[in-house]
Amino acid sequence: MHILSLVNREDKFWINIFHNKYLHWNPSTQGSHSNTSNFFKAICKVSNVLKSHLHLSVCNPTITNFWDDPWFLDLPFRFKPTFINMELTENLSINQIAPYGNINFDACLVAFGNNLDRDTLNCISFDLSSKNEWIWWPHSSKPTLVAAVYDHLNSVNNPQTWKSWRHLWKLKVPPRVKTFLYRLNIGPATMCNFCGLFPETADHILWNYRNTFDYWHTVLNGLGLNPSLLNQLDTGNWLTNNIECWASCDFAKSVITTTTWHIWTARCMLIFQHINPIFSKIPMLAWTSTSDFFAANNINNRENPIHSLSNHMNIYISTDASWDPISRHGGFGYLIYTKS
Repeated sequence: MHILSLVNREDKFWINIFHNKYLHWNPSTQGSHSNTSNFFKAICKVSNVLKSHLHLSVCNPTITNFWDDPWFLDLPFRFKPTFINMELTENLSINQIAPYGNINFDACLVAFGNNLDRDTLNCISFDLSSKNEWIWWPHSSKPTLVAAVYDHLNSVNNPQTWKSWRHLWKLKVPPRVKTFLYRLNIGPATMCNFCGLFPETADHILWNYRNTFDYWHTVLNGLGLNPSLLNQLDTGNWLTNNIECWASCDFAKSVITTTTWHIWTARCMLIFQHINPIFSKIPMLAWTSTSDFFAANNINNRENPIHSLSNHMNIYISTDASWDPISRHGGFGYLIYTKS
């Protein structure tokens, strides 16, 4: 995890460059500024989320600041003055708490009073010859550090967490498709690259753009689902709820997810390679790629033949309107067309 690598000052090329450029960077006190790089802003943003969960397992009192480093609590004592005896001077050092690397509990009682947490203090190893070593503090049964961090930050005990994240990673689709949904972020505010009429948002591109809207009906009809479900897709409830259809629930969710992936791919191809999207191909692409993934991974799925996707001719009406409040002129147009 990059933040731990940074705070532990691991001997890596990019970390050396970072600390040489940002000499006084401290995750506990550092904030990003408007004139810093996007990389530095991202580091500050992530560290702001994680810093309260980091714990100093090895502490060198000679290089650790008593007031400005969170060596004992989740925040530096400077930000939690009520947790310490305020009659102590600014010159207080950790060496007075742990002289020669051994904890002096009498000095701790003078400094912390009833706030003294012996268990936490005993978890810190004071070493005058070592460098500081930070670890991820919350206990987890997960096998990797990344999994432990993700599991903790998205714990069901957190009422602010969207519970669908846990279901997203269980989708039976290629890993890059899951990662796409997890990291989906449009970026700077621009107009839709497809239509140029509305702001480009994930909701607009994936669910509400008129051309993709039409072909979502094809996908839902192919799964035997009511097209009205389209109005609920942007809520994410389809990830947590059971989907009753001709295919298995897993297959239906995978087709829906893969369809969003292909819509996004079409958007990127238009922006970066100037290739106009062919939306009529997206339903079949999503269906076949999902079927191939299920077959390659020996995932059981109730038989749902490819031709269940609608192949008969449909008549569509697309409408659009605009209004200029300055000139008080408006316009309305419609297009009637067929697709098979």
